[in-house]
Amino acid sequence: VDVDPAQDDSMTPRSEDDVSIHLSPADAYEFGQSLNAARSRGNAAACADLLSSVEPERLPGLLGNQLDGQVMGLVVRALDEHLLARDPGRVYEILRHLHTAERFQHTDV
Repeated sequence: VDVDPAQDDSMTPRSEDDVSIHLSPADAYEFGQSLNAARSRGNAAACADLLSSVEPERLPGLLGNQLDGQVMGLVVRALDEHLLARDPGRVYEILRHLHTAERFQHTDV
């Protein structure tokens, strides 16, 4: 089947609230780019999709020092509004691992 690129809108956001996110981030940079895209529009659904796409054990390493108040608020909203009803066990695992993210580097002098 030939697809005319001019008519193929599968990669085009359908509305202003749609955010293009990378659902299989290979590293913290890709995860951060996707998270920032969701955060910039306040899109909790996109954040929920992103959180669902990675294993909860990977979250502390993927988040690193990006876990500020805005991000934490978006994550909690995403979990509450989009994941809790359909997969409470996943929400528990995400929260269980989320608190282990190191927000700041500590240096001993």
